[in-house]
Amino acid sequence: MRRQLPVISLCVALLALWGCGGGLASNQAPTAQFDYSPGSPKAGEAVTFDAAKSTDPDGKITQYQWEFPDGTKEAGAKTTRKFDQPGTYTVKLTVTDDKQKTATISKTITVSPSVAVDPTAEHLRLSQGTVLRVPTTAEPRNLLPNATEGTWEGMISGLIFDSMVGSNERLESIPSMARWDWDPENLTFTFFLKKGIKFHDGVELTCEDVIFSYKVWIHPDYPGVRFSFFENIVGAQEYHDRKTTDWPIPGLACLDKYTFRVKLTKVQRTFIPYAAGSGILPKHIYEPFFEENGYDKLKGADLMLKKTIGSGPYKLVEWVPGQYVKLERFNEYWQGRAVEIEGQTSLGGVEQIYFIVIPDPDTQYAKFLAGEVDVLPTTVDQHFELKQNPKAATYTFPQLIYDYWHWNLRNPLFQDTRVRKAMCYALDREKMIQQVLRGLGELAAGDTHPLRWDFDPGLREIHPNYNPKKTIELMEAAGWTIEKDAQGNIKPGAVWTKTTPDGKVLKMEFEIATNTGNPRRADYIQIIQQQLAQLGFRATLRTLDTNAFYNDYLQTGKFETAVAGWRIGSDPDKTEIWHSKSIDTSFNWQAYSNPEVDRLIEEGLNYVDIEEAKPIYQRINRLIVEDMGYCWLSFQQGTLAARPELKGLEPFHPSGWYVNLTNWYWQGKGLPVTVKGTSAR
Repeated sequence: MRRQLPVISLCVALLALWGCGGGLASNQAPTAQFDYSPGSPKAGEAVTFDAAKSTDPDGKITQYQWEFPDGTKEAGAKTTRKFDQPGTYTVKLTVTDDKQKTATISKTITVSPSVAVDPTAEHLRLSQGTVLRVPTTAEPRNLLPNATEGTWEGMISGLIFDSMVGSNERLESIPSMARWDWDPENLTFTFFLKKGIKFHDGVELTCEDVIFSYKVWIHPDYPGVRFSFFENIVGAQEYHDRKTTDWPIPGLACLDKYTFRVKLTKVQRTFIPYAAGSGILPKHIYEPFFEENGYDKLKGADLMLKKTIGSGPYKLVEWVPGQYVKLERFNEYWQGRAVEIEGQTSLGGVEQIYFIVIPDPDTQYAKFLAGEVDVLPTTVDQHFELKQNPKAATYTFPQLIYDYWHWNLRNPLFQDTRVRKAMCYALDREKMIQQVLRGLGELAAGDTHPLRWDFDPGLREIHPNYNPKKTIELMEAAGWTIEKDAQGNIKPGAVWTKTTPDGKVLKMEFEIATNTGNPRRADYIQIIQQQLAQLGFRATLRTLDTNAFYNDYLQTGKFETAVAGWRIGSDPDKTEIWHSKSIDTSFNWQAYSNPEVDRLIEEGLNYVDIEEAKPIYQRINRLIVEDMGYCWLSFQQGTLAARPELKGLEPFHPSGWYVNLTNWYWQGKGLPVTVKGTSAR
């Protein structure tokens, strides 16, 4: 009988070389493990896969790769997937550690049908009486399409009004209420509306409603800032300029009840996402009102009419100014609970939504903790606090938002590009972001975003980064002077001054403003004030109510400098913010003007192919940064908290956490279901 070597003897033998177990333990493989929720998913329901339980005993896991039955692969410790059909699916996870050792695990999940015996009735029964309470920092003023300006207005309006075109998670335009054909030779779009779509009052939506909606936005008295979406339609500019009163204009026509044709004067790539992406107004409701009261009443029509009628998934049932806006699910919504057509989504199980006006973020937070609101866009500090709270589910997600500091270029203090660059060089933006965002953001460096196709990493190299020496050099080169000590350092409390040719003495003293209800920006302006003071710039701070900040302060050109932010669109067209024609008419609040940028903005719209358009927009981005149109601050991840029982929030749409709100539901109450057949075809 062979004698086995005792394990203890082997350990003793290796001890002299590595220490007992030391050499072996330093080269162990990782262990792959994952969970998924919900544990019994239904077809069409989002399933979250989480590899947090995967471990590596002597190092760390550096890579996670998921493999799904359709052959697609995704990276990351956590991912979300939907399985549209019932059945069994095998999901494979491979983890790799820092020594390139791997481990694999596969699990088979069973997806059950989402159809009840009577799905429509069962869905409505289960969700009856369910309520979602959402706090808003500002009360909406206008809800009609292309009259909205703030985020909350757009959010609520998007639930009430539906559009011909939508967008997916990749920001690609997809059919919504209509599909379309494009004839490049004749510069013509033809839209084919789905039949059977109803407004909230039961009247069917047809081509006549689309034609009327376009009249509202092209009309000479249109009070909004988005006429540029429609200006390239044949006859639109002439009608807008009152050179003709004939309607419809030559570029618009109804070929039949459900077919809408648009002819353009030139190629306009943004027509589909922006013009065709606008919500449609019911002609029978709004035409008599505008004809009697004027088309300039697009803003204010909601409260004057005391009703707002659209064709979206929710209808407005109550608006108490200063308190709340109440929406109720529209059970005849054209998408209903139908998911068998690709691109359609099921309607979630929340019957009523209250948007409660709570301007103060601290009060919002207190009400969330007290259970008086159900979802909360959180500050960074609140996010980390709530991660430890079992009564809250916390989420982070990418979003198309950046914050910026900008100057009123009408003011002689800020008209020299060297001065604006000097002020931006004075800011330690990296330190600012770490202090305020705590790792949930990164430096911004131009009017674009890493998620969008015009992004150019090279912008980070030309955007000013913290350099006090450059601040002093540029200010002196621009003719400004400041008191210094014997060592050449700026004296504490000293301020830059300059004498103009007419003998006027300018002092670098100004105001930095921002809106209430945004703690992140409130922190930013305080840090900016402190950092600027160290280099000879004296700033005072001001915060204004959100509506007053945008409508009465920025838009009127009354500001000196301000910290604000943009939720940017899926297309990089910059007409509304950076074209000189948008000064005093749109969002070019800073009065930026560069003829080369104007020319390139106009040229860029002529390209439908993204690869052909990309170098033009990247050139525009570079010119605007070189001109120091803004001092860009940060891209920030979105953070959100919700009741743990509120489900269906993920995946988030990059355009906003609220875009897929129609899929949300309370656990066990009105799960999304599939209905075979729909009248909206």
